Amino acid sequence: MRDQRSSAGFGELFALAWRRDRILIPATGLALVVIAVSTAKATLDLYPNDAAVTKGLADILSAPAVVALYGPVVSGSADSLAVYKSLVLGAILTSILAFVVVRRHTRTEEEAGRLELLGAGVVGRRAPLNAAAALAALAVTVPSLLTVPLLIATGLDPVGSLACAASWITAGLTMIGVTAVAAQLTTGARACGALSLGVLAVTFALRARGDTAAIESPPGGTRWLTWLSPIGWAEKVEPFGSNRFWIVLLGAACAAGGLLLAYWLLDRRDLGAGIIREREGRSEASRWLSSPEALSVRLARGSLLGWAAGFVFLGAVLGSIAGSVPQMLDRPELADLLRQIGGDRESLIDVYFAAELKMAVVLSAAAGIQTFLHARGEESTGRAELLLARPLSRGRWLGSHLLVALLTPVWLLLVVGATAGALASGAGMPSAATLAWAAVSSAPSAWLCVAAALLLFAALPARTPFVWGFFGLAFTVAEFGELVGLPRWSIAWSPLDHIQPLPGGQVDVAMLAWTCGATAVAVALGTLQFRRRDIPA
Repeated sequence: MRDQRSSAGFGELFALAWRRDRILIPATGLALVVIAVSTAKATLDLYPNDAAVTKGLADILSAPAVVALYGPVVSGSADSLAVYKSLVLGAILTSILAFVVVRRHTRTEEEAGRLELLGAGVVGRRAPLNAAAALAALAVTVPSLLTVPLLIATGLDPVGSLACAASWITAGLTMIGVTAVAAQLTTGARACGALSLGVLAVTFALRARGDTAAIESPPGGTRWLTWLSPIGWAEKVEPFGSNRFWIVLLGAACAAGGLLLAYWLLDRRDLGAGIIREREGRSEASRWLSSPEALSVRLARGSLLGWAAGFVFLGAVLGSIAGSVPQMLDRPELADLLRQIGGDRESLIDVYFAAELKMAVVLSAAAGIQTFLHARGEESTGRAELLLARPLSRGRWLGSHLLVALLTPVWLLLVVGATAGALASGAGMPSAATLAWAAVSSAPSAWLCVAAALLLFAALPARTPFVWGFFGLAFTVAEFGELVGLPRWSIAWSPLDHIQPLPGGQVDVAMLAWTCGATAVAVALGTLQFRRRDIPA
């Protein structure tokens, strides 16, 4: 009877959550389907049978940079190669979608005070969490299963196609449990996001280190790290290989275990509070908080530290792998493939770092967008209106958040470059300063993504979260555009297509000028629009 009362109102809350996410979930699911099917078709056009794969790419994809990004090759079949690039990427996308849905309908609603209003009626304490978890499970499962008939129609094996969907579902279900627990531990939506995405970043790094250790000669002792990662579980399903469907039970167990732990924590905390209580502040603000810029830094401090920890770990993984790159790239085909990813360089070490730093730039852009979205949170909760009632101009308030968001990619890229350079050992390794400069030189590409968030915030504040759709599309076009045969002009608009060819290459001054100029124009237009529009009530 108690469980029935605590879940009262589940149906109504589920319908409300779907009503609010009726665009976000189908759009993200469509992106997942398009990525999977388009890459599979393009790959099969190049390598239509197993013999072509064996002759072309079967052994080439053992390059450490490729393995760190996409995982090892499951088998030498054309079907396995067709989903190679989309396997890990799909697992990450479903994980992020699960996180967004669960956090939005639990911790975000609670922070805004809406759950307190609902709880005053006939709505059980666990109903919001149940509704969020159920919607997230559908958001993860349905698009993944929709890819199965489309992959089969493309010419792939039915069993392997279903195993591919199972790998994505495994990662998404795990993230439901992680986010459900994070929503109970933390007090605010920002802290919940930092904790959940921090776990996702660590699991990706664990998988990367475990996979690259497995291809070392002899195999490294840390290859077991892959089994500690939900992204690694998705990979271990091995579609078109072993087809281990039982691994999806690990994701389901994490979701169920996470929800049970979340229920236990929910029953032991106050509404609006978290298990990890926020430290009480001083009765008077310190001089450090006497400016809007300092306040913006303080608001973003938690997520910045979380991102920095993840980038330190990423840099450590990249640096530790670098010493074994020459031995693992003793075949000309492997070197040629890595140059296709990282650019044409004389030194394979430079090619390796250039390929890996591309992914670091993408992650830093996501961190910059998340940091800027604090401005939308401050506005929607009414705190911005209180600040603007004082002698504080709109331009300076917006500029304080924008400044922190633009510095975030610079800081994170500096961290990953310096860490990788400091831990890389062996002949021909670039210095920490060289790698730090190589990483930071691509920060303007991340700035342009932040500027897009500013434009959307200024013009359509209620639609600001849709910037993640722009970011996902920009990444998809830059990563898969050439693979699916898109014309060059349809790829060049993506900010993530203009990453500097460093280390080992020359700074592309024209590209740098274009990205910086486009960022400046977008910032000017966004600031002007923000000054003219109302502050929503």
